[in-house]
Amino acid sequence: MISSPRSKTLVTLCTLLALICCTCVQATEAQAKGRQGRNLLANLSSALELTPEQIAEIKAVIQDKTQGLEGIRIQLKANRAMLKQMAELPDFTPAKAEAIAREQGEILAKLILIRTEIRAQVLPLLTPEQRTKAKELTEFLKGFYKS
Repeated sequence: MISSPRSKTLVTLCTLLALICCTCVQATEAQAKGRQGRNLLANLSSALELTPEQIAEIKAVIQDKTQGLEGIRIQLKANRAMLKQMAELPDFTPAKAEAIAREQGEILAKLILIRTEIRAQVLPLLTPEQRTKAKELTEFLKGFYKS
């Protein structure tokens, strides 16, 4: 039985930490299964009060722009694995690592471009009020993830 206030605090903190870890694992699993994108659109449609027509148009933009995205993700993962393996090899050369790192940068640039193109095509579909609300949400999330 837990009797001291310090022990109770420790148990509470451990429980909270376990809950956070479980939530992170579930979020990672959901992302791996592709549910995050659907949930994101559902959350955005609710927060921005999107019409069914807007949702359909946004889905079309996202589907059009994200075709082939899985191939890019596979490349990123393969490059990360190569860099990790390379660091552990006795014949490590900075030139080989730099070449893979440059390729990784080019792949990330493709992802950034796709995200920017989606944003450029989605924003005009929103009303001025929805754009304002979307900007506020973006700023909030930036602050949330920085802390």
